[in-house]
Amino acid sequence: EVREETGLHIQVGSLLGVLDRRDKDAIALLFAAIPNKRPSKAKRKMALESGRMLCLTHCYTGYPMVRQARALVREGAIGRVRLIEAELSAGDPGVVAEPKDSSQRHWRFRKSSMGEGAILGEVGSHPFNLACFVSGLKAIRLCARMSTVVANREVYDNAHLSLDYEDGVQGRLWASYVAAGNDQGLCFRIFGEKGWLTWYQE
Repeated sequence: EVREETGLHIQVGSLLGVLDRRDKDAIALLFAAIPNKRPSKAKRKMALESGRMLCLTHCYTGYPMVRQARALVREGAIGRVRLIEAELSAGDPGVVAEPKDSSQRHWRFRKSSMGEGAILGEVGSHPFNLACFVSGLKAIRLCARMSTVVANREVYDNAHLSLDYEDGVQGRLWASYVAAGNDQGLCFRIFGEKGWLTWYQE
């Protein structure tokens, strides 16, 4: 955990990706997602003036089949992209239910630890990253339905998003901790004019 004088807490694992501090859009997105009481414009300003870099792991783009899918899309193998679907839907026993004793609640389900909407950053960021990486498209609009499925949980544990990407491409994203029976459920499907590609991690 890194604690800066800004008061932000960031969990850092293996650092495979580095965002340059000049990447203003990425910095704004990340700082807006980190829970604290400062407005996101103030957080963005702090980030840009700090001279520091933010690091974020998106290791799933390193899978050979994910890179092959990206190459096929770029080569036009499926034609112009029309639809994108991606998900990370976990459902192992440690996340599908709350403990009887709330003091034993996992840190990721504590509102004070990561904020109410942390599922989008911790879970949703991975399928979103894959969708953009493989399709080569940026999302320009989204509508999210956030919900708490498990009783007595403090944070959202399920999110369905509808997205509009560049060039009129439509998409859906599902991020969940309540898909009982799924180990991780990370996958994507990209449909084009001539065919489609799919990849499942499990």
